[in-house]
Amino acid sequence: MLLSPPVGCYAARKGSGPDRTRRIGYRSPLELRLMRVLDASPDVEVWEYETLDVPYLHTVTKPDFLVQMVDGTGRVVEAKGRAWIDQSMGKIEAARSWCDHHGALYFLVTEGTWFAELAVRGGEGLPLKVENRS
Repeated sequence: MLLSPPVGCYAARKGSGPDRTRRIGYRSPLELRLMRVLDASPDVEVWEYETLDVPYLHTVTKPDFLVQMVDGTGRVVEAKGRAWIDQSMGKIEAARSWCDHHGALYFLVTEGTWFAELAVRGGEGLPLKVENRS
């Protein structure tokens, strides 16, 4: 799988490393904003970036975020620009199917729905109602 190079680096506070912090490369401003929200959310225990391998055709796809909530439930969160959704539908459906099979919730976060939800919640917490397709 060929991934685009990171455009920046974020110092995560709720990362999965031994000291719970690590520097993570991100590929879009939307991913960076979501990293900040995950770190700030009291509902999030820990999150990982592009660590989950979901089978897709003859390879794998890596959803952006694997999130463990404080209550023990899991979330798979994909940050996707609206312009990329149509060409990514196969990967999105593969991730949704993986979530259904493993008891996790899937969330697709895009610019428009992301910012609308962020404004409603005042920038606090994980936007749990954005494009929920699970």
